Amino acid sequence: MHTGRWLLAVMVLFLCIGCQRQESASGPEDGVASKKPRIKLKAADDHPLEYPTTQALVFMKNYLEEQTDGRITVTMYPGAQLGAEKETIEQTQFGAIDINRVNVNPVAQISKKLGVLALPYLFRDTEHMRLVCDGPIGDELLEDLENYGLIGLAFLDSGARSFYNTKRPIQEPKDLEGLRIRVQKSEIMIDTVKALGGSPSTMAFEEVYT
Repeated sequence: MHTGRWLLAVMVLFLCIGCQRQESASGPEDGVASKKPRIKLKAADDHPLEYPTTQALVFMKNYLEEQTDGRITVTMYPGAQLGAEKETIEQTQFGAIDINRVNVNPVAQISKKLGVLALPYLFRDTEHMRLVCDGPIGDELLEDLENYGLIGLAFLDSGARSFYNTKRPIQEPKDLEGLRIRVQKSEIMIDTVKALGGSPSTMAFEEVYT
């Protein structure tokens, strides 16, 4: 059930590293053959293709290809085809992945500044959250990623963090007592569930369904 908590742990990031794959394409221009580099990008997301965050990547793909008349193309790898978020972040740092949509929490294990966005009850409402993330504070947090071989492109609001279970509605902290709650491998998330009375169980998103 929804708790109404605004946790930017559900805020996600678009990350990239320098475009690596380029090809030369020749074509006539004013009667003279010219060469323009074609850029092929790989984009990763751990959610299925139909999921809203992955669809945001699809929008980026279509926009880039349309605006460059196909000179820049993006190949999509949804559904954790290239690995869990921790692995894809490392691949992005090494340049094997060009664009990566990930949750804030695993990135906060690299850039400690981003950990502030995983704190519970940080924002008054959605408008407050977006003003912060789209303003100077958000820019500063994204810029910090450059110290770790990443470029933060943008934040994506994917909703509020909520609790779901098969036992009872969660209306107040005591309703969490005795419930084992799956959380990401994040100290902030673990401590938050403990503080609210639940029993946190760390598990990667890719393992949840099994």
